[in-house]
Amino acid sequence: MPTQRRQTNMHRLAAVVVVLIGVVTTPVAAAPRKDPVLVVVDGHGGNCVRADASGRGGLCQTLTTIRRSGRWSSTTPTRSGRFTAAEVNELTDAIARTDFRPIRAKGPDGVCNGAFDGTDLSYTFTTRTGRVHVDPCTTPAAADTPALRTVQKLLG
Repeated sequence: MPTQRRQTNMHRLAAVVVVLIGVVTTPVAAAPRKDPVLVVVDGHGGNCVRADASGRGGLCQTLTTIRRSGRWSSTTPTRSGRFTAAEVNELTDAIARTDFRPIRAKGPDGVCNGAFDGTDLSYTFTTRTGRVHVDPCTTPAAADTPALRTVQKLLG
């Protein structure tokens, strides 16, 4: 009996070793590379008809994200596409050329479109030093920057 038990235990151990070898030697799919966000455009304000069954109105909101690979996506309506490498280079260059310090230092002095049932757009740029939020609605000087002009040109 002890010999039979020992053989059974040895078979179990051998099975565990085979499974472990299989796990260790099985190739693992590479994790997807990061595709960093360059710009997020947040559109909000106005009164939109909802697409749900209620048909009631609500606050309009859309979010557009542009990534370093050139991929972009937008919500409400859901759309996506890809910018060319030249367009992405133009955008990254414009972000690098923009001096965001005066924009961040300046306080609000504008009247927003949302106050009159319009849509306000704000932008979050990823720079070498971190993310910078720009709201031309409250800081009109922000509208005349290379980064903002380029995003507006690309998104039409």
